[in-house]
Amino acid sequence: EEVLVTNEVEGACLLASNRAAQALPLFEATLAVREKQAGPEDPWNATALSGLGRAQLGVGKKADAAVTLARAVKLLE
Repeated sequence: EEVLVTNEVEGACLLASNRAAQALPLFEATLAVREKQAGPEDPWNATALSGLGRAQLGVGKKADAAVTLARAVKLLE
């Protein structure tokens, strides 16, 4: 769990430094582990999904970002 949180924090720092391409694999890996551990509908996945969506947006993957961020919102409803 600590590694996942560290990845999310590192990813957020990379995003804040306009390094979305480097943040993208961190959020992808974190989400994959979270989904494997707790299932795809766990609300805690929203943190990784949010970071992933912002990273996708930062690298120009707008359609992917829209889907990813919509999924994060749904988990938090």
